[in-house]
Amino acid sequence: MNQKIFQYGFILTAFLLVCVLSFGQNKINGTVADENGNALERATVQLKGTSASVITDARGRYTLSNEKDFPWTVVVSYAGYMAKEFSVSKQGAYNFSLTDFISLGGVTIVGTRGKPRTDVNRPVPVDILSAKELQNTGQIELGQQLQFASPSYNSAKYGINGSLVYADYATLRGLGPDQLLVLVNGKRRHQFSIPHIGFSISRGMVITDMNAIPSLAIDRSEILRDGAASQYGSDAIAGIVNLRLRQTVNQGIAKVQIGSTKEGDGTNVLTGLNYGLKLGKEKSFLNFTLNYQKLGETNRSDPYIGTIYSATKRIDDSTRAARGVYPATGPFRIGIFGASEVKAWQAFINAGYPINDKWALYSFGGYSYKKAIGYGFFRNAIPSNANSNTALFPDGYIPIFPAEDKDVSAVFGITRSVLKGWNMDFSTGYGRNAVDRFAENSSNASMGAGSPKDFYVGFSSFSQSTTEVNLSKSFEGLWKMKALNLALGSQFRVDKYVLKRGDTAAYGIGPLAASQNKTPGVQGIAGTALVDESAESRTNFAIYADAEADITERFLVATALRFENYSDFGSNFSGKL
Repeated sequence: MNQKIFQYGFILTAFLLVCVLSFGQNKINGTVADENGNALERATVQLKGTSASVITDARGRYTLSNEKDFPWTVVVSYAGYMAKEFSVSKQGAYNFSLTDFISLGGVTIVGTRGKPRTDVNRPVPVDILSAKELQNTGQIELGQQLQFASPSYNSAKYGINGSLVYADYATLRGLGPDQLLVLVNGKRRHQFSIPHIGFSISRGMVITDMNAIPSLAIDRSEILRDGAASQYGSDAIAGIVNLRLRQTVNQGIAKVQIGSTKEGDGTNVLTGLNYGLKLGKEKSFLNFTLNYQKLGETNRSDPYIGTIYSATKRIDDSTRAARGVYPATGPFRIGIFGASEVKAWQAFINAGYPINDKWALYSFGGYSYKKAIGYGFFRNAIPSNANSNTALFPDGYIPIFPAEDKDVSAVFGITRSVLKGWNMDFSTGYGRNAVDRFAENSSNASMGAGSPKDFYVGFSSFSQSTTEVNLSKSFEGLWKMKALNLALGSQFRVDKYVLKRGDTAAYGIGPLAASQNKTPGVQGIAGTALVDESAESRTNFAIYADAEADITERFLVATALRFENYSDFGSNFSGKL
C-alpha cells in the first residue's frame, strides 16, 4: 500500500511540476516561407534578447514559446537571405516571409546532409549554375551547357568514337565518367546502356546521358567537386552533378533557337516550352517541359592523301583519272569527321502536392527519344584490303551508323515530419535506357557479293530501380555546439542489363574470311552475336550515417560512413572526414 501511495504521489508531483513550469509560457506558431510562398526548411525563428530559438521543419512550421511578456521582437533568418525582425503583440499564429536575398551565390545542400549553405560557408567545393547561366552559353544540349559554363565539368564531342556518337561522356577532376554520379532533384539517375569501346578517356566505361534531359526543365545545376562515395554511393568518387528541376507555377518559357558554325555546317535548332500549373492547393505545382532539338552534323576531316584503288600511287592515280569518281589532282575530302547529327524529342515533368501540414507528395521524370547518325572511317577499294568489298563498293565506302535511343524515368516520393522533428523522405524510382543500333552503306567483307548493305546491329538496355528512405534532423545548442545536423538512411537498388543479337550477317563469318583474309562482321561497328545475348541483373543494398557539427562560427566538423553490399562482387565500406 505504501509503495502505491508513493507511486501516485510521484506522478502527481511530476504533473504539478510540469504545470508550474508551463504556467506563464507565452507561445506563437506558424510558418516561414520565401518570396514565392515556398516553405523554408531549417529557418531559424528567435526571440530577440533571449536564447529562445527554434528551427522550422520540412513544411516550414515552427512553434516558439517563452515566459517573456508580449510584445515580442522575433528575428527570422535563413541561409542566403537577410535576417528580418517582426513585431508580435500577442499569442497566436504568425506566418513570416523572407524576401531580401543576399548575393553570396546559390544555396545548396548537395555534398552535405545538413542545413543549406551558401558559397561562403560550404565545407566542400560546389559550383552552382542557374538556368540563366546555362541558357546564356548558346548551347542547346544540357551536357554542352555545363561544359561551357563550369570549368570543373568536361565533356567533349568526338567525331568517330564508338558509343560517344550517341551520348557524350563527362568527367570531373580528371577521373573516369563512371565515377561521376548524376542526381536529379537529389535522386540517382540511371546510366546509358552501351559501354564505350572507342579510344578515349572513357574506354570500357558506362556514362550517364545528360542530353536525355531537356535544358529548359532545369532550374539550376549543382556540381560537387569532391569525392562523396560515403554519402551517395561508390560511383561518386569524382563528385556529383545534381540537377534541380523547375517548380514555377503560372509562368512559362517559350524558346526558339537557331545557330550554325562559321563553316556553315552544324546548324542547331531548338524549340521548347516550359510551363507550370497549380494543382488546386497552395504550394502545389505541376511543371512540364516539351522540347525538340536537332543538331546538324559537322565535318572537320582533313584532305585525303591515301590511295583508293591500288597500294601503288602511280596505278591509283591512273585508275582515279579513268573512273572519274575522285579528283585526279589536288586535295579532296572523303571522310566525315565531326559532331554527329542528332534529333531529339523530350518531355519532362516535376510535381509536388502537400496533403496536409505533415505529409507531402512529389514526383518527377520524363521521356526522351533520340535518333543519331554516326560515321565510320573510309574503306578503300584496294582488293587486298581486309575491309574492302569491291563487289558491292568498287569505289570504296563510308559506313553509316544510325541509332534509336529511348530513355524513360519516373520517381515518386513522400516527405513527412516524424518522431518529434525528424524529416523523412521516402522515394522509389525507375529509369531505363534502350538503344537499337543499325548500319547502312556498309558490308560484311567476308561475305563478298553476298553481303547486305544495311544491317540491324543489335539491342541493348540498362534499367535501374531504386528505393530509399532518408531521415534528418537539426539540433541547436546540443552539447554546447552551435548546431548539429544528423542524417541516416538506406537504399536498395536493382540494376538490369540486356543484350539482344542483331542480324546474322552483322556478326557472321563469311567464306572469304579464310580464303582472302577478309574481316568478318559488319564494318565499323561490332554486331551483337547470338553468344553475346544476355540478361544480367544485380542488387545493391546500402546504409549510411552522416553528421555535421558547427562547433563554433568558424569550426565545422563533418563525417559520413556508408556500407554497401553488391550481389555480384561483395561489400564496400567507405568513410569521409
